[in-house]
Amino acid sequence: MASTEQQQSLSNFCQRENLTALRDEAVANYHDRIQARKRTKMTSDERQILIDWFIEHLKTLKSKDAIQSFCEREIALLEEGYPQNTIASDILGKYRHAIAKAIEQNDIHLNPDNSHRYTYQKRDTGKKVEAHEHYALTYLKYDSQTYQQLRNQTTDVNNQRQDNLQPVHLSSYTQQIQQLLQTPTTEPHQDLKLAIAIAGATGRRHTEVLSKGTFTQTNHPYLLHFQGQQKKKKGDETSFDILTILPATEVMSAIERFRAIPTIAHLHSLPSSNTQVKSFNVQVNRIVIKLFQETGIVPVLPEKKYVSIHRLRGVYGAIAIHYFCPQSQHQHRFLQHYLGHTLSEQIAVNSSATPHYFHYYLVDDDHQPLTDKGILLSEFPLLDHPSDKNQPSFPPQTVTTQTKTSPITTSYPSPSSVSLIPSELSQTRQSELEKGLSEMLNSDSYTVIMAGLMAVTGRSPGELLKSATFEPHDDQFTLLFSPTGLGAKYPLKTLVPGHVVLETRKRLKNHDDVRDLLYATPNQINSHCLPYISGAITSHLPFDNLDETLDNYTQLTNNYTPRPSRPLNQHLERIAHRLKLQGTHEQIYQALIQWVEQQLDSPKQTNLTLSTLRPIFEKLDLSGSDEEMVDELLKWIDRQLNAPVLPAQPSVDPLLAQTLSNQSQTLAWLTQRLQSLEREHHENHHYHGDDNAVQSLQTKIQKLQQDNAHLKQQLSQLQTENDQLQQENQEFKVISDRMEVARQALFGEQLSLPIETDTTPKKTDRKTNTHQTLKTPKTQQKQTRKRNDSAVERAKNITSAILQWNQDHPDDSWAVNRGLLEKTFGINRAAAGRFLEVHSSLVTQVNQVGKVKNIRSHNRRKDPTPLQSFVDTFVKDSSG
Repeated sequence: MASTEQQQSLSNFCQRENLTALRDEAVANYHDRIQARKRTKMTSDERQILIDWFIEHLKTLKSKDAIQSFCEREIALLEEGYPQNTIASDILGKYRHAIAKAIEQNDIHLNPDNSHRYTYQKRDTGKKVEAHEHYALTYLKYDSQTYQQLRNQTTDVNNQRQDNLQPVHLSSYTQQIQQLLQTPTTEPHQDLKLAIAIAGATGRRHTEVLSKGTFTQTNHPYLLHFQGQQKKKKGDETSFDILTILPATEVMSAIERFRAIPTIAHLHSLPSSNTQVKSFNVQVNRIVIKLFQETGIVPVLPEKKYVSIHRLRGVYGAIAIHYFCPQSQHQHRFLQHYLGHTLSEQIAVNSSATPHYFHYYLVDDDHQPLTDKGILLSEFPLLDHPSDKNQPSFPPQTVTTQTKTSPITTSYPSPSSVSLIPSELSQTRQSELEKGLSEMLNSDSYTVIMAGLMAVTGRSPGELLKSATFEPHDDQFTLLFSPTGLGAKYPLKTLVPGHVVLETRKRLKNHDDVRDLLYATPNQINSHCLPYISGAITSHLPFDNLDETLDNYTQLTNNYTPRPSRPLNQHLERIAHRLKLQGTHEQIYQALIQWVEQQLDSPKQTNLTLSTLRPIFEKLDLSGSDEEMVDELLKWIDRQLNAPVLPAQPSVDPLLAQTLSNQSQTLAWLTQRLQSLEREHHENHHYHGDDNAVQSLQTKIQKLQQDNAHLKQQLSQLQTENDQLQQENQEFKVISDRMEVARQALFGEQLSLPIETDTTPKKTDRKTNTHQTLKTPKTQQKQTRKRNDSAVERAKNITSAILQWNQDHPDDSWAVNRGLLEKTFGINRAAAGRFLEVHSSLVTQVNQVGKVKNIRSHNRRKDPTPLQSFVDTFVKDSSG
């Protein structure tokens, strides 16, 4: 009876004989296909037969020379039909993997006859390592010179592709990916389309999406946590954050729906070598060709015959750089991390794989290159990006010595001894505030720190944590402040030294508990923080609520806030002196009004006064009876008196000064006429008791009327100056309006991202794909929607201009209604109706400012030409 060993040997012989027959058939088919010059030389099953036969016969070889000769013959067979590059990069790897697996499973036993020991130096670390290796692993590969030659060929091809980057239209690509992410269950090939969308949105490999990878939601709107890299050996796997080019919540929703498909769930955890996984990959590439190559969204690279799923990884890289790569970082260093090329290195070297993904560049709707980097970083910072680890630490943490971040020494005084802005408070009250504020600014609780900063700056949580900018100022208790970070900055008084506020704010933004808040909008931050502020205030400060705290801030800083006074020119000063008017400028204005009223109330002075004031009436375009015009004049002076005084802001001081200077010129003309009136009063006071005085005054009136022509000439010049003044005021208000729009956009509305979250065509979709030759009804509908969107935006700009007009011309206001938009400004009916519905609050505001009582009849019999000219100028300046 045969022993167990003999039985096993007989079984192996039979298996080899069976494999030999199968191999002979596969090799014959292989040679036939080579002769016929067919594209496919061997099927994957035939290659697997060759590998299995190789392993079985390798077990019988007992010497180094025999093994070397056996390996060389196998490589020569492969070279009959395959290029060396394919053999080296793909086929030999499968052979070597099978050999290593057989050794691991003890199907092949290492012994002195078939193996050897040696030491080598790792290329990446320089570390010397000892290895015990089968001779088949030593000889079943090319020599180092061949591999170097193959690498040079690959580098040359890659260089050609990098020298000839292919354009990808950003909007078209992201819209296609987004549409695929939302593929419904009823649509054919849902599984294939979802796989493509997920790979395109995350930059992951096909097998990682299908079976190997694990994705987890994070707190960042454009980050997912990933584990399961395809090219990592078992035991070397790691997890890391990956960027998404569309909102992570949308991508994660698609992943969950994809993994829930029964056929996909069956493939989970299967390797890339699995036949079903390979079959799925072939089907995916067919859909990629149809949706991305044939539509012209992604061009075919040089030396490639089609666009594969793997090419989308390169497009993903270009978009990730455009959205999130810091300006100060090279794109290679940035991308290699999020592609997973250099995760195990504490100090990452440059990966040689990453350059193979720099084959595309992005273009906009006008086919112009998009070269900006990190356009979303300001709104969605990557706080955990590896480059942050090597950045300089935050500026000195002077607020506390017990902060969670590393303490750093500084020359600034510690906030524990923080000083309060000089005030008239009692010593007890001041000490109480200094103690409470010091405790709050030194706290480890972010809500207490937030409350302390609000108390010393008067600003909101959203401004302190997100939207506003604070910069140093020469004054100890002042900062340069901008509520949005856009446009002008102006001095902001602080209750404690400005540098303490800056350092405390930086510590707050670096606090572990506020990292999630940094991704929220300012309004969301306010909603989250404000409920906790009152408790922090009552625990540390002598106030019952936030309102009292802010009142205290206003009271202590008011004395230090510069308040520009109304200009008083020399003419008015002389009149005030001669009329013995004293007090502030506002008091002098009031006294002047009273003096004019007294002059008009005197019967003997009425004719003279009215004659003198008529040029003023004409200058101001006043009409009606004498009494009505005098009332309007008094109202005009009162409006000048009550006109709001703009705060002093360094960025607008030159314009403000020029505006006030022009106003002074107009006021000088008025006061000159009043001075003349006063002089006439003194010269003729001796006529008051004489009947001849009436005759004399009438003669003087006639003389003044004769001078009317000369006065009209002067009035014409003054009117020109007044027009210039109005134009300058309009320019100033345009600037103010832009600042207000920016503020409202940041605080009042959710900002839209460059990547829209629905499939509705947006304004940027100006072009259709070049392959389309016929306009379908759906395309026409999209184009109509685009035109309406543009018209609605234009109607909004027009309405903003009318709001400014109504503010500047309260006596000649316009009502915003459908007729005005359609007939006067050419807005189509559908867009006008949509605008009035969507922006009803803005329309209501405009009509309220214009004191419109009847919207339909308010504009009747009015000439719209001046309004049209004003609107055109306003819109042009705003868009410039």
